[in-house]
Amino acid sequence: QQGEGLEEIIVTAQRREENLQKVAVAATALSGQGLVEKGVTRVDELQTVVPSLSVTDAGLTQNVNIRGIGLASGSPAVANGVATYVDGIFQPPIVTTSSFYDIATVEVLRGPQGTFVGSNSTGGAIFINTRNPSLGGVEGSIEGSIGNYDARSVEAVLNLPLSRTLAIRGAGKWRTRDSFYTDIGSAGSSAGRLDELSGRFGALWKPTESFQALF
Repeated sequence: QQGEGLEEIIVTAQRREENLQKVAVAATALSGQGLVEKGVTRVDELQTVVPSLSVTDAGLTQNVNIRGIGLASGSPAVANGVATYVDGIFQPPIVTTSSFYDIATVEVLRGPQGTFVGSNSTGGAIFINTRNPSLGGVEGSIEGSIGNYDARSVEAVLNLPLSRTLAIRGAGKWRTRDSFYTDIGSAGSSAGRLDELSGRFGALWKPTESFQALF
């Protein structure tokens, strides 16, 4: 008779692989597939699935708070009180409004994280990890959508092993949407109109089991 147990969840927010049940920090870990199933496509939508997290859209930037602690500023030059990292690189608030695509995991740590990510993490930290190239085989996907306000989007991913030791991976996303408002004045502006295009490319070289290089 098979026994039932909890699935082991590995997090890397503290610069090493650890079992979430043994990490001495309040954390929430989400897989890329889990984000897709919950319809989470941006940082501000994480607040629907992560306890104690709230995000206010300020136009060019987003004000992020964890347990009510953060820094409210609409200036793109001012860092949030909650640090956001993508693949280990700190992201200014003006960048975190971009959409998710080809994500491996998202880890949200609650409480001050100055030891690992610096003094701009009074409320906590968000770690977004994208998927690396894989030597396991060819894989890919393409997804499109249309909606009202002339909304359209396309997302594509391709992982391609070139040899037993070298693999490349490319991913990209395009989104567009008209404004939710009608300007009846003389300016003819389109407030809130969306036109987003982004992409990533990665290469993995793994000549031995003990060494690998990722570009």
